[in-house]
Amino acid sequence: MVQEGLRRKATYIHKLEAIFNAIDESQDGLIDEDELNELFMDSRVTTYLETLEIDVMQSSALFHLLANSDGQITCADFIDGILRCKGPARAIDQIMMETGHASPLRCRQP
Repeated sequence: MVQEGLRRKATYIHKLEAIFNAIDESQDGLIDEDELNELFMDSRVTTYLETLEIDVMQSSALFHLLANSDGQITCADFIDGILRCKGPARAIDQIMMETGHASPLRCRQP
């Protein structure tokens, strides 16, 4: 059972690496905010991310959550951040967001 969980996680990480490489149009190993925003304009991409249980309401919030101090996202930053944000928001989180008492994106801590 543990090995199955590790296998699923490795497969998921491989998919995230492929997503990162697709986003990185400049192929410099970094994603900037423009590249990420362009990605989220494509409904096929957002639908695919939903199938991976990545619930992103605002690409800008995601970018600022994942970006390093240089304002860019490395592949490691991307994978680590997405793993922390994986899954749907809890109902209480959604209510807090609607009333303006929380940031636009909440992540689970590892």
